Amino acid sequence: MSDFYLKTLKSKFDSLFEKNPYTWVYGAARTLLAVSTLINLVFNDVNVLFDEDLYHQVKTFTFFDDFNLFKLFGYEYLNVSKWFGIVVLWFAASGYYPRFTAIPQWWVSASFFYTANIVEGGDQINAILCLLLIPVSLLDNRKSYWMEAGIVSSEKKFAGNLIWVLIAIQMSLLYLNAATDK
Repeated sequence: MSDFYLKTLKSKFDSLFEKNPYTWVYGAARTLLAVSTLINLVFNDVNVLFDEDLYHQVKTFTFFDDFNLFKLFGYEYLNVSKWFGIVVLWFAASGYYPRFTAIPQWWVSASFFYTANIVEGGDQINAILCLLLIPVSLLDNRKSYWMEAGIVSSEKKFAGNLIWVLIAIQMSLLYLNAATDK
């Protein structure tokens, strides 16, 4: 019986080198993540998203205090930050140049999560998934993630599939925690 489990484990490990992770599914995931934050920014006024009294009290770790998109220009110019975030997320959702839009997409999502006063668990999951998708996106050298990937090296396949496994573990633990808390 243990031989069966070893063969199964080996076949799963081998699939990390064979299966191409750079498909339209990865593109759809990034697009949905971008659109979810984009909807919040487009359809809500900055005064609703960022209450002035709470805005000045929000403290995150030092990096996001200094480089948070929605604190970069101050409360007076939140509309500038909002529209910059909309442009970044719109471009990320389009799928063009995924290797160049991954980090800005995460930056906008994480900045929104740490600064807005109407955030929920979905915004936190969005920021985490955008962070986890950065390595996959950096390895994606296509002009658009809606295009066919072509020939992908086994190293890129392994790295991309390993990230997808980590995302699956992250989401499993998240929902396990949610189920046990109820």
